[in-house]
Amino acid sequence: MILSIGSTKNMQQLLQELHSTVDWHGIILVNCQCSLLYDDFVFEEAMRLLPLDQQAQILHKKLFPDRCRALCNKLLQVVGCSIASGIHPNRLKFSQGQYGKPDVEDQNVTFSMSNGENFVGQYLHRSNTSVEVGLDLSSTNDYVGDEELLYFKDVFSDQELECLLKCDHSQRHAMFAYLWSLKECYTKFTGLGLNSDLININLRKLNLPQPSLSIIRSIKGHIMLFYSKWITETEIVTVCHEEGVSKCDIPKTYYLTFSELLSLIQVSHGQKI
Repeated sequence: MILSIGSTKNMQQLLQELHSTVDWHGIILVNCQCSLLYDDFVFEEAMRLLPLDQQAQILHKKLFPDRCRALCNKLLQVVGCSIASGIHPNRLKFSQGQYGKPDVEDQNVTFSMSNGENFVGQYLHRSNTSVEVGLDLSSTNDYVGDEELLYFKDVFSDQELECLLKCDHSQRHAMFAYLWSLKECYTKFTGLGLNSDLININLRKLNLPQPSLSIIRSIKGHIMLFYSKWITETEIVTVCHEEGVSKCDIPKTYYLTFSELLSLIQVSHGQKI
């Protein structure tokens, strides 16, 4: 069950708050299971809003749900960076780090993207100083069962494994998703992604978010602030940045429908689907 859904109010609130303050950060979530995405005409018209090379990357996905996620991801990346920076989508310039982390060439705006089970997410940060951020979406359905935990000895520290094994069996899949989202979020922060040695990202003992939770951890010399929130009964979002270099208030979460995402980018392109 979706705990919160997109609404025009969410979109209006997002735009108003972006326009009313300089220092801002927030989580934008778009439902990638929207039935509108399965309309061939809408899908094709939405694809045409993207450069040909990005269209090819999306069509390279074998499964249609993965194409929908990829399409939402690319559109959200453009829309979010455009409304946060005030730069027209056609004038946005993106680059990639050594390991593929996307970046927008605007020193005031940083972001992180993730594809989840039901949502595509973006963590946006805008300030006068450049701040690296990370975001990850994880699902309880990623947990394959207790018998597979031994395979994660090279991923989870002894404290993390103990935390998993000692929690109530009915909550173990949730703890796994939470722990995984924390680790993946940090790899998005560093930009290393799958090149990271996950066992060295030690989160130590944890309590499950009920339904949200902020924690501070020291990781490889970085004092990191993590914020996690359950967005459905099975899906959790986690964002992070260094403590003391950014806003430390809890970021708001904005839920947009796919049609709202389209409307934001179509206005800038002067067209309507």
